[in-house]
Amino acid sequence: MSICSLPLARRPNRAFAKLGGLCAIFGMLIALAQPAHAADPQAATTFVQNVANQAIQILRQTGDSAQREAAFQDMMQQNVDLPRVARFTLAKYWRQASSQQQQDFQELFKTYMVHVYSARLKQYSGETVKTTGTTKDNQDQIVVHSEITRPGGGQAVKVDWRVRQDSNGLKLVDIAVEGVSMAITQRSEFNSVIANNGGDINALLQKMREALSQNG
Repeated sequence: MSICSLPLARRPNRAFAKLGGLCAIFGMLIALAQPAHAADPQAATTFVQNVANQAIQILRQTGDSAQREAAFQDMMQQNVDLPRVARFTLAKYWRQASSQQQQDFQELFKTYMVHVYSARLKQYSGETVKTTGTTKDNQDQIVVHSEITRPGGGQAVKVDWRVRQDSNGLKLVDIAVEGVSMAITQRSEFNSVIANNGGDINALLQKMREALSQNG
């Protein structure tokens, strides 16, 4: 069974599916707010374009899938605050989790994200990203607006990349496809798994372990 067929990793809806692998790999990326330096619109635009170009290069790699996955993992570690992402995704259950559960979830989440979105890289069909402007959301966040197009034409998909400035530099913290936050969507799915199992956080951890085990 594919990791993407599990309830906690459902396939994206039609708006998400239009993007193929390029946008899907950023679907889970979101961080919690904290005081930080003011973000610069031009720097945020350059950051988004560089991350997108890096993703394209990974998607174009052929041959060893393990090498492609390792490159994707490096990209995530460089551009995303994964511990913060994990805490946001677990939402209210983070505060209810024991220290051991929090630690286990953090570790599983990093590996899980790499496997889930590496699997979706196969959907890549040559998309290109063109930034179209920025909006300053608050002191430390900039929304970079873009359009994603396919080589064969068709209607472009509007994608907003939320970029945050902190003491470690710029980080991608969320992406909205046609106005729908992919991060919030994934948080809802994770929380649904826990809620459907009587609030048992271990149920989510177990499903994540099973998914990773089945996909090696």
